[in-house]
Amino acid sequence: MTVDLSKRLENGWAIREAFIGSVCPKGARALDIGCGRGEYTLPLARIAASVDAVDTSGAEIAELRAACERFGVSNVTAVAADLVTWGRDKPPRSYDFIMFSLAIYLLSARERAVYLAELARLLAPDGVMFVDFPTPRFIAYRLLIQNLTIGQRLHSLAWFLRGRLTGRNDAAISTKAFLREISAAGLRAEDNREMTSLDSKWAMCRLIEGNDFNTWIGVYFAPFVVHHA
Repeated sequence: MTVDLSKRLENGWAIREAFIGSVCPKGARALDIGCGRGEYTLPLARIAASVDAVDTSGAEIAELRAACERFGVSNVTAVAADLVTWGRDKPPRSYDFIMFSLAIYLLSARERAVYLAELARLLAPDGVMFVDFPTPRFIAYRLLIQNLTIGQRLHSLAWFLRGRLTGRNDAAISTKAFLREISAAGLRAEDNREMTSLDSKWAMCRLIEGNDFNTWIGVYFAPFVVHHA
Protein backbone atom coordinates (compact mmCIF):
# COMPACT_ATOMS: atom_id res chain seq x y z
CA MET A 1 0.00 0.00 0.00
CA THR A 2 1.38 3.40 -0.96
CA VAL A 3 1.79 5.82 1.94
CA ASP A 4 0.21 9.18 1.21
CA LEU A 5 3.09 11.51 0.37
CA SER A 6 1.42 14.59 1.83
CA LYS A 7 1.16 12.86 5.22
CA ARG A 8 4.81 11.84 5.12
CA LEU A 9 5.81 15.40 4.26
CA GLU A 10 3.64 16.99 6.92
CA ASN A 11 4.84 14.53 9.60
CA GLY A 12 8.50 15.32 9.06
CA TRP A 13 8.64 18.62 7.18
CA ALA A 14 10.18 20.70 9.98
CA ILE A 15 12.77 18.02 10.79
CA ARG A 16 13.82 17.64 7.15
CA GLU A 17 13.93 21.39 6.64
CA ALA A 18 16.14 21.82 9.72
CA PHE A 19 18.51 19.16 8.44
CA ILE A 20 18.67 20.53 4.88
CA GLY A 21 19.17 24.05 6.23
CA SER A 22 22.30 22.83 8.02
CA VAL A 23 23.94 21.72 4.76
CA CYS A 24 22.34 23.70 1.93
CA PRO A 25 23.19 27.41 1.43
CA LYS A 26 20.19 29.72 1.40
CA GLY A 27 19.16 30.63 -2.14
CA ALA A 28 21.22 27.85 -3.71
CA ARG A 29 20.77 26.35 -7.14
CA ALA A 30 20.01 22.81 -5.99
CA LEU A 31 19.88 19.33 -7.48
CA ASP A 32 18.08 16.44 -5.78
CA ILE A 33 19.32 13.32 -7.55
CA GLY A 34 17.37 10.13 -6.97
CA CYS A 35 14.63 12.28 -5.44
CA GLY A 36 11.90 9.63 -5.30
CA ARG A 37 8.53 11.10 -4.32
CA GLY A 38 10.17 14.25 -3.00
CA GLU A 39 10.36 13.84 0.77
CA TYR A 40 13.50 15.97 0.69
CA THR A 41 12.77 17.90 -2.50
CA LEU A 42 9.95 20.00 -1.12
CA PRO A 43 11.68 21.03 2.13
CA LEU A 44 14.75 21.77 0.00
CA ALA A 45 12.63 24.01 -2.23
CA ARG A 46 11.89 26.24 0.78
CA ILE A 47 15.62 26.92 1.22
CA ALA A 48 17.00 26.84 -2.32
CA ALA A 49 16.20 29.32 -5.08
CA SER A 50 15.54 26.48 -7.51
CA VAL A 51 15.58 22.69 -7.41
CA ASP A 52 16.06 20.21 -10.23
CA ALA A 53 14.69 16.86 -9.00
CA VAL A 54 15.61 13.72 -10.94
CA ASP A 55 14.56 10.11 -10.53
CA THR A 56 14.33 7.05 -12.75
CA SER A 57 10.74 6.36 -11.68
CA GLY A 58 8.16 8.20 -13.78
CA ALA A 59 5.45 7.26 -11.27
CA GLU A 60 7.31 8.83 -8.37
CA ILE A 61 8.10 11.95 -10.39
CA ALA A 62 4.37 12.23 -11.15
CA GLU A 63 3.67 12.07 -7.39
CA LEU A 64 6.27 14.76 -6.77
CA ARG A 65 4.73 17.04 -9.40
CA ALA A 66 1.30 16.54 -7.84
CA ALA A 67 2.72 17.34 -4.39
CA CYS A 68 4.34 20.53 -5.74
CA GLU A 69 0.99 21.61 -7.09
CA ARG A 70 -0.78 20.75 -3.85
CA PHE A 71 1.69 22.67 -1.68
CA GLY A 72 2.07 25.59 -4.10
CA VAL A 73 5.76 24.92 -4.79
CA SER A 74 6.79 26.56 -8.06
CA ASN A 75 10.60 26.40 -7.99
CA VAL A 76 10.96 22.64 -8.56
CA THR A 77 11.61 21.07 -11.98
CA ALA A 78 10.92 17.33 -11.68
CA VAL A 79 12.36 15.04 -14.36
CA ALA A 80 12.14 11.29 -14.94
CA ALA A 81 15.51 10.27 -16.38
CA ASP A 82 18.43 7.88 -16.10
CA LEU A 83 20.63 8.93 -13.18
CA VAL A 84 23.88 8.22 -15.00
CA THR A 85 23.21 10.00 -18.29
CA TRP A 86 21.02 12.85 -17.03
CA GLY A 87 22.70 16.21 -16.80
CA ARG A 88 25.34 15.74 -19.46
CA ASP A 89 23.90 18.70 -21.36
CA LYS A 90 24.08 20.90 -18.26
CA PRO A 91 26.91 23.45 -18.15
CA PRO A 92 29.68 22.99 -15.57
CA ARG A 93 29.18 24.45 -12.07
CA SER A 94 25.38 24.45 -12.46
CA TYR A 95 24.60 23.71 -8.80
CA ASP A 96 25.55 25.16 -5.44
CA PHE A 97 24.06 22.18 -3.60
CA ILE A 98 23.52 18.55 -4.60
CA MET A 99 21.41 16.12 -2.55
CA PHE A 100 22.32 12.50 -3.28
CA SER A 101 20.46 10.59 -0.59
CA LEU A 102 20.55 6.78 -0.73
CA ALA A 103 20.44 6.58 -4.54
CA ILE A 104 24.19 6.03 -4.88
CA TYR A 105 23.94 2.40 -3.79
CA LEU A 106 21.65 1.65 -6.75
CA LEU A 107 24.59 2.24 -9.09
CA SER A 108 27.30 -0.23 -9.89
CA ALA A 109 30.90 0.66 -9.03
CA ARG A 110 31.58 1.54 -12.66
CA GLU A 111 28.46 3.73 -12.85
CA ARG A 112 29.38 5.45 -9.59
CA ALA A 113 32.80 6.36 -10.95
CA VAL A 114 31.22 7.95 -14.02
CA TYR A 115 28.49 9.65 -12.07
CA LEU A 116 30.61 11.06 -9.26
CA ALA A 117 32.85 12.63 -11.89
CA GLU A 118 29.75 14.11 -13.51
CA LEU A 119 28.48 15.49 -10.20
CA ALA A 120 31.91 17.00 -9.56
CA ARG A 121 31.58 18.75 -12.93
CA LEU A 122 28.11 20.07 -12.04
CA LEU A 123 29.05 21.24 -8.53
CA ALA A 124 30.08 24.90 -8.16
CA PRO A 125 33.65 25.52 -6.90
CA ASP A 126 32.40 26.36 -3.40
CA GLY A 127 29.39 24.06 -3.66
CA VAL A 128 28.26 21.40 -1.20
CA MET A 129 27.04 17.87 -1.84
CA PHE A 130 25.34 15.68 0.73
CA VAL A 131 25.57 11.93 0.25
CA ASP A 132 24.31 9.11 2.44
CA PHE A 133 24.12 5.40 1.82
CA PRO A 134 23.59 2.07 3.61
CA THR A 135 26.76 0.40 4.85
CA PRO A 136 27.37 -3.37 4.57
CA ARG A 137 26.12 -3.68 8.16
CA PHE A 138 22.68 -2.64 6.94
CA ILE A 139 22.36 -5.82 4.88
CA ALA A 140 23.15 -7.96 7.92
CA TYR A 141 20.69 -5.88 9.96
CA ARG A 142 17.87 -6.42 7.46
CA LEU A 143 18.54 -10.14 7.22
CA LEU A 144 19.17 -10.93 10.88
CA ILE A 145 17.81 -8.23 13.19
CA GLN A 146 15.09 -6.07 11.63
CA ASN A 147 11.50 -7.15 12.31
CA LEU A 148 10.71 -8.53 8.85
CA THR A 149 8.68 -11.46 7.62
CA ILE A 150 10.50 -14.46 6.15
CA GLY A 151 9.32 -13.36 2.70
CA GLN A 152 10.77 -9.87 3.20
CA ARG A 153 14.09 -11.32 4.40
CA LEU A 154 14.27 -13.62 1.37
CA HIS A 155 13.45 -10.68 -0.92
CA SER A 156 16.25 -8.60 0.64
CA LEU A 157 18.71 -11.49 0.29
CA ALA A 158 17.73 -12.09 -3.34
CA TRP A 159 18.07 -8.38 -4.12
CA PHE A 160 21.50 -8.28 -2.52
CA LEU A 161 22.74 -11.41 -4.33
CA ARG A 162 21.32 -10.28 -7.67
CA GLY A 163 23.14 -6.97 -7.34
CA ARG A 164 26.42 -8.70 -6.53
CA LEU A 165 26.09 -11.20 -9.39
CA THR A 166 24.96 -8.77 -12.07
CA GLY A 167 26.93 -5.71 -10.96
CA ARG A 168 23.79 -3.60 -11.30
CA ASN A 169 24.14 -2.31 -7.75
CA ASP A 170 26.46 -2.88 -4.83
CA ALA A 171 23.60 -3.07 -2.30
CA ALA A 172 25.82 -1.47 0.31
CA ILE A 173 29.07 0.49 0.12
CA SER A 174 31.88 0.57 2.64
CA THR A 175 32.97 3.97 3.88
CA LYS A 176 36.55 3.33 2.73
CA ALA A 177 35.37 2.47 -0.80
CA PHE A 178 33.24 5.61 -0.93
CA LEU A 179 36.13 7.83 0.17
CA ARG A 180 38.37 6.31 -2.51
CA GLU A 181 35.70 6.88 -5.15
CA ILE A 182 35.06 10.53 -4.36
CA SER A 183 38.79 11.20 -4.17
CA ALA A 184 39.16 9.77 -7.67
CA ALA A 185 36.43 12.20 -8.78
CA GLY A 186 38.34 15.19 -7.39
CA LEU A 187 36.11 15.54 -4.32
CA ARG A 188 36.71 15.33 -0.59
CA ALA A 189 34.46 14.50 2.35
CA GLU A 190 34.33 16.11 5.74
CA ASP A 191 35.14 13.75 8.57
CA ASN A 192 31.64 12.58 9.50
CA ARG A 193 32.81 11.69 13.01
CA GLU A 194 33.00 15.43 13.72
CA MET A 195 29.51 16.24 12.40
CA THR A 196 27.67 15.80 15.69
CA SER A 197 25.04 18.49 15.09
CA LEU A 198 24.52 17.47 11.47
CA ASP A 199 24.36 13.79 12.39
CA SER A 200 21.62 14.42 14.93
CA LYS A 201 19.47 16.31 12.43
CA TRP A 202 20.13 13.74 9.73
CA ALA A 203 19.42 10.89 12.15
CA MET A 204 16.07 12.43 13.05
CA CYS A 205 15.16 12.35 9.35
CA ARG A 206 16.05 8.69 9.19
CA LEU A 207 14.12 7.94 12.39
CA ILE A 208 10.88 9.49 11.13
CA GLU A 209 11.25 7.34 8.02
CA GLY A 210 11.08 4.22 10.13
CA ASN A 211 14.74 3.43 10.84
CA ASP A 212 15.77 2.46 14.33
CA PHE A 213 17.91 4.21 16.92
CA ASN A 214 21.19 2.76 15.63
CA THR A 215 20.98 5.27 12.78
CA TRP A 216 21.98 7.93 15.30
CA ILE A 217 25.55 6.69 15.39
CA GLY A 218 25.78 5.87 11.71
CA VAL A 219 25.97 2.10 12.22
CA TYR A 220 23.80 1.21 9.24
CA PHE A 221 23.92 4.41 7.19
CA ALA A 222 26.85 6.70 6.47
CA PRO A 223 26.31 10.47 5.94
CA PHE A 224 28.92 12.69 4.29
CA VAL A 225 29.20 16.37 3.37
CA VAL A 226 31.31 16.56 0.22
CA HIS A 227 33.22 19.45 -1.41
CA HIS A 228 35.71 19.90 -4.20
CA ALA A 229 39.19 18.76 -3.22
